[in-house]
Amino acid sequence: MKTFLQLLLLGACVVGLWAASFEVEGTLVDIRPVTRGGDVFPQLKDYRYGKPPALIDGLHSAVGLPGYPGVAAVRSAAAGEVLVGLPQDNPAPAGWENTQQRVYVGQDTYYAIFRKAYDAAGQRLDIPQGDGKLPPIVFAKELSVRTQEPPGVVIGRIERMHSKMITNPNLVILPNGDYLASANGLNGFSIFISKDKGQTWSLQSNNQVELGFSRLFWHRGALYIMGVKNPRESTGDQGYLGISRSDDAGKTWTPVTDENSGVLMPGHYHTAPVSMVEYNGRIWRAMELRGPKEKDMAVIAMGVVSAPADADLLKAKSWTLSQMLPEGKPDAIEGNVVVAPDGTLKNLLRYNAYEGPEKAAVMSVDSPQAVRFDAATDVIDFPGGAKKFTLQYDPVSKLYWAITNPANHDEASLSHPGRFAQGVHNGLLRNRMALISSPDLKTWTVKDWLIVSDNPFFDGFQYVDWKIDGDDIVAVSRTAFGEPRGLPVRQHDANLLTFHRFKNFRTEKIPTIELHTLPKPLAQP
Repeated sequence: MKTFLQLLLLGACVVGLWAASFEVEGTLVDIRPVTRGGDVFPQLKDYRYGKPPALIDGLHSAVGLPGYPGVAAVRSAAAGEVLVGLPQDNPAPAGWENTQQRVYVGQDTYYAIFRKAYDAAGQRLDIPQGDGKLPPIVFAKELSVRTQEPPGVVIGRIERMHSKMITNPNLVILPNGDYLASANGLNGFSIFISKDKGQTWSLQSNNQVELGFSRLFWHRGALYIMGVKNPRESTGDQGYLGISRSDDAGKTWTPVTDENSGVLMPGHYHTAPVSMVEYNGRIWRAMELRGPKEKDMAVIAMGVVSAPADADLLKAKSWTLSQMLPEGKPDAIEGNVVVAPDGTLKNLLRYNAYEGPEKAAVMSVDSPQAVRFDAATDVIDFPGGAKKFTLQYDPVSKLYWAITNPANHDEASLSHPGRFAQGVHNGLLRNRMALISSPDLKTWTVKDWLIVSDNPFFDGFQYVDWKIDGDDIVAVSRTAFGEPRGLPVRQHDANLLTFHRFKNFRTEKIPTIELHTLPKPLAQP
């Protein structure tokens, strides 16, 4: 019979085994909880955990994408025990003890679990790789991944990986030179402030306004946010068009309650952080209609809204909605209203051309009520036009500029056995960020490649909102990128809000930030 002291020592040893926090080395490695019915691999739904044995139940796993190198090694600052799962047909690796336990990851597929003492704190321990058909899995209570630093300055991160995603990044330069950045998805709707030109950021306010798909903008001495009533953004619920004002740089906001306080138009609307312009005494922005059902995400028509520039923007009667064109699905959303070289008003919209050359739709705005668009003649070539972009005119260079995600069609053909078994279409190729320009809104060329990653599956630098600050462009990005907590769900589902500065954009070539996060796939045995 064990004495109390022996039991105490045994308990301390067990605690010590699990106390080690392991850092994982490898490529395309994700961190996932080990739970019955949970996904085993990133971007692959064909494998789910059966009932885990007690040895690994409640732990986390570090695992790669099948077909690619995954976990290569682990290290820890403390002694402990390493648990590794290898597919069923793999022999016991030398120096590893077979625990005689297994976990099923499919009806006929299981992983055998092996253990090894880790008693050389700080030293690298190589992980056995098996036969390469399925990657090894490391199990531990606490895991992190050694990763590259993301480009730019990280403003914020989602609270929990694989849950919500960051959407609708906005950037505003206040009259005193401070920067404001906002986004949904960090913990609701969050606004951050930087008083040192983007080097550091702090939270300015959180969840003061329940408007999604929103634009943050400064107008006539006040800060506004305009968007769609959308308290449950992740469900796709859509509602009325609304607006709110802040008189203290985004710390507090006016309530959105009725037609005299921010409720502008009933219905189901769609919008985004897109360009706005003051023109002929009015303030203008693009607007789209969604389907009549509350959860219908399909855009069915496009147009603009406008108001007198000196009106009370919180009153519904100040705003006019144009006719909405065309009836049916227009394949164009998230427009940018700008003044064309001939002095007319245009609305350039993202155009959902998912294969072939990317496009933009050009709508003519004739009055607050009248717009024109002909799909046969008003669609132009536009690098990156299948994704949302922000477009602005620069009076210094006399050029129109946009930051976009041009598609690389060689990368479109890349695939893996999971989510992207058929490759990646234009609308999801977001791993390349480019600065493009045009003298006339018709012909667009890439001036600089700002960020280029070789990973179209997980990396995304997208929905970039930007402003000109002197000779520089400053920007915020909805960024999907691997981090110590693991991988984003996909390139679309951003886990980071990042800030970027591109210096002397008019006169100098901006150096490309090159990222290599996609290894060569394994040769199949």
